[in-house]
Amino acid sequence: MDVRWMPLFAAAVGVLGGVGGALVGGFIASQNQEEGFRRERAAAKQDLRVEAYADFLGTAQGLVVVAQTDDKAKEQELLVKLFVSRARVLLVFENPEVGKAATNVRDAATSEPTEEEIANCGGDRDSQCVWDKKLKDYVAAGEVFLALAREEIAATAE
Repeated sequence: MDVRWMPLFAAAVGVLGGVGGALVGGFIASQNQEEGFRRERAAAKQDLRVEAYADFLGTAQGLVVVAQTDDKAKEQELLVKLFVSRARVLLVFENPEVGKAATNVRDAATSEPTEEEIANCGGDRDSQCVWDKKLKDYVAAGEVFLALAREEIAATAE
């Protein structure tokens, strides 16, 4: 190769190296940005999930407590809120067992005592015995929901 062409060759190699470096650097930066966006979306979904689960359990608990009073307007308000918050749970859950557990919590919080349960409690629908049974059913369903929700939140946090 003639000596005159050496500077041109060196310049061409330099330009190609610069362009190649820019392409590789841009690709790596793009990949890192996408990964950052994925992590942000996952964190946002996680926050929605935690909020939905907490709202649902809080509403169910409020309904169970208010059901012991004569405040039918508040009970009706919480009943509507319970169905709305359960719908949010069904939108954000990843584990189908969480959805089933949410349904069980709703059923336990909204169920009326059976005639057999009333009879077993001395025939008084408003007795403490009937309330204790309803509360026991709700607490059991709530504990299952909470355990599954915690498990799901931990699994999806990674």
